Amino acid sequence: MDTQLEARVMELLFARLCHDLIGPISAINNGVELVQDYGDEMQGEALALIGESATKASQLLQFYRVAFGSARAVDGSGIEIEEGRQRTLDALSSERVTIQWPDKEAEGDGEASRLTVKLILNLVLLGVEILPGAGEVCVEIKRGNPGQVQITVQKNGLSMSEDLAAVLNGEVLPNELTPRTVQAFFTRFLAKSVGSDIRVQCGNDFISLVVEI
Repeated sequence: MDTQLEARVMELLFARLCHDLIGPISAINNGVELVQDYGDEMQGEALALIGESATKASQLLQFYRVAFGSARAVDGSGIEIEEGRQRTLDALSSERVTIQWPDKEAEGDGEASRLTVKLILNLVLLGVEILPGAGEVCVEIKRGNPGQVQITVQKNGLSMSEDLAAVLNGEVLPNELTPRTVQAFFTRFLAKSVGSDIRVQCGNDFISLVVEI
């Protein structure tokens, strides 16, 4: 795979980031408008809305900084798996999606290359993309030579959509991508960047994404 991303991929990724941030940022604006329009009458509710939305926007930005930022540090240092784990839990866990990523496992994994952590976070994000509605995303990391990352998505009646399957199989060109499929394309790009690929395992009520690292 080409080491450079096509402009079409970058455009769709940027659009996705903006889409995800519009919600909490708009909510902050709504809270400010409540204070302006109603003053003390709505101040408590408005401040709560502003605080919650600002926190969510900050969590998303911190997650995206690791997941989409530079994979190379100036000093060549890596990044702690635990930091990636915490960014993921803060940004992606919700009433709809449960992220199962044991803290002791993350602490034991220690430091990894920035590209590897970037790949892991994008695999988790892809797992969330696969879920239609509520469900669970489980993260398992096995260190070794090679090591392995396995993201398992669980939900009753779960199945892989044809468009995502085609992207993960390398059957879709950049100019054929959509906002729904660009995440899968980018995650596969990262897997190729570490000399691997995404192996998909499907069973009754689960889909696993497996990558050797």
